[in-house]
Amino acid sequence: MSILICVLLINGALATPIGLIFTNVIETVAVGSSDTYSKTGSASNYNILYLIGLGDSGIQNIAKNNGITKIKYVDKHTISLFYLFNIETFTVYGD
Repeated sequence: MSILICVLLINGALATPIGLIFTNVIETVAVGSSDTYSKTGSASNYNILYLIGLGDSGIQNIAKNNGITKIKYVDKHTISLFYLFNIETFTVYGD
C-alpha cells in the first residue's frame, strides 16, 4: 500500500499525466506566433526503472541539428509502460 501511495504522490508532481500501466500522451509545451512551419526535428530521452536516464532532447540542439532558426512551437510525446520504461520525445516545428 505504501508503494502505491508513493507512486501516486510522485505522479502528481509530474507535469505529464503518467498512467500506472500505460501512458501515451502528446502535449504542446511551447507555442510561438504561428501554426505554419516548413521544418521539423525531434529527439528523445529514455529512462529505465527511473534508475537510468539517457538522451539529449534540448530544444536548441534539436533546432540546430535540423536547420531550424525560428521555432514556432514544441510538442512532447510521452510513452511509458508500468513505470518500467519511459520515452519522452520532443518535436520542434519551425522554419
